[in-house]
Amino acid sequence: MSKHEQATIEHILERMRQTGKSEAECELVQRAYAYALEMHEGQVRVSGEPYITHCLEVAYILADLGLPHISGGVIAAALLHDVLEDCESKGATL
Repeated sequence: MSKHEQATIEHILERMRQTGKSEAECELVQRAYAYALEMHEGQVRVSGEPYITHCLEVAYILADLGLPHISGGVIAAALLHDVLEDCESKGATL
Protein backbone atom coordinates (compact mmCIF):
# COMPACT_ATOMS: atom_id res chain seq x y z
CA MET A 1 0.00 0.00 0.00
CA SER A 2 1.40 3.40 -0.93
CA LYS A 3 1.47 6.29 1.52
CA HIS A 4 -1.24 8.08 -0.46
CA GLU A 5 -3.67 5.17 -0.59
CA GLN A 6 -6.38 4.79 1.99
CA ALA A 7 -6.25 1.55 3.95
CA THR A 8 -8.82 -1.09 3.11
CA ILE A 9 -9.74 -4.34 4.78
CA GLU A 10 -7.99 -6.09 1.91
CA HIS A 11 -4.74 -4.22 2.66
CA ILE A 12 -5.01 -5.15 6.33
CA LEU A 13 -5.66 -8.84 5.66
CA GLU A 14 -2.88 -9.01 3.09
CA ARG A 15 -0.41 -7.49 5.54
CA MET A 16 -1.57 -9.81 8.31
CA ARG A 17 -0.95 -12.84 6.10
CA GLN A 18 2.45 -11.49 5.04
CA THR A 19 3.47 -11.20 8.69
CA GLY A 20 2.34 -14.72 9.59
CA LYS A 21 -1.03 -14.16 11.22
CA SER A 22 -3.34 -17.19 11.13
CA GLU A 23 -6.50 -17.51 9.08
CA ALA A 24 -8.46 -17.57 12.34
CA GLU A 25 -7.01 -14.16 13.23
CA CYS A 26 -7.86 -12.88 9.75
CA GLU A 27 -11.44 -14.14 10.10
CA LEU A 28 -11.76 -12.35 13.45
CA VAL A 29 -10.60 -9.12 11.82
CA GLN A 30 -13.05 -9.60 8.94
CA ARG A 31 -15.93 -10.04 11.42
CA ALA A 32 -14.83 -6.95 13.39
CA TYR A 33 -14.65 -4.94 10.15
CA ALA A 34 -18.14 -6.03 9.08
CA TYR A 35 -19.56 -5.00 12.46
CA ALA A 36 -17.68 -1.69 12.54
CA LEU A 37 -18.78 -0.90 8.99
CA GLU A 38 -22.41 -1.61 9.91
CA MET A 39 -22.23 0.50 13.07
CA HIS A 40 -20.54 3.45 11.34
CA GLU A 41 -22.89 3.37 8.33
CA GLY A 42 -23.83 6.88 7.33
CA GLN A 43 -21.33 8.54 9.70
CA VAL A 44 -18.93 11.01 8.15
CA ARG A 45 -16.22 13.19 9.60
CA VAL A 46 -16.17 16.98 9.25
CA SER A 47 -13.82 16.42 6.28
CA GLY A 48 -16.56 14.38 4.57
CA GLU A 49 -14.63 11.10 4.84
CA PRO A 50 -16.52 8.02 5.97
CA TYR A 51 -15.96 7.47 9.68
CA ILE A 52 -14.66 3.93 9.13
CA THR A 53 -11.62 5.33 7.28
CA HIS A 54 -9.91 6.28 10.56
CA CYS A 55 -10.52 2.83 12.05
CA LEU A 56 -9.07 1.17 8.95
CA GLU A 57 -5.98 3.37 9.11
CA VAL A 58 -5.36 2.52 12.77
CA ALA A 59 -5.81 -1.20 12.09
CA TYR A 60 -3.45 -1.04 9.11
CA ILE A 61 -0.74 0.68 11.13
CA LEU A 62 -0.89 -2.13 13.70
CA ALA A 63 -0.95 -4.87 11.04
CA ASP A 64 1.95 -3.25 9.22
CA LEU A 65 4.13 -3.32 12.32
CA GLY A 66 4.12 -7.11 12.03
CA LEU A 67 5.03 -7.61 15.67
CA PRO A 68 4.23 -11.06 17.09
CA HIS A 69 2.38 -9.68 20.13
CA ILE A 70 0.00 -7.67 17.92
CA SER A 71 -2.64 -10.35 17.45
CA GLY A 72 -5.74 -10.42 15.32
CA GLY A 73 -7.62 -9.43 18.45
CA VAL A 74 -5.59 -6.24 18.76
CA ILE A 75 -6.20 -5.39 15.11
CA ALA A 76 -9.92 -6.15 15.54
CA ALA A 77 -9.98 -3.81 18.55
CA ALA A 78 -8.50 -1.07 16.37
CA LEU A 79 -11.39 -1.49 13.94
CA LEU A 80 -13.92 -1.39 16.78
CA HIS A 81 -12.35 1.29 18.97
CA ASP A 82 -14.93 3.97 18.15
CA VAL A 83 -18.03 1.75 18.06
CA LEU A 84 -18.92 2.04 21.75
CA GLU A 85 -18.09 5.72 21.86
CA ASP A 86 -19.78 6.90 18.67
CA CYS A 87 -22.47 4.36 17.77
CA GLU A 88 -25.67 2.85 19.10
CA SER A 89 -23.94 -0.32 20.26
CA LYS A 90 -23.84 -2.11 23.57
CA GLY A 91 -20.60 -3.44 25.02
CA ALA A 92 -22.12 -6.89 25.45
CA THR A 93 -22.65 -7.08 21.67
CA LEU A 94 -18.95 -6.71 21.05
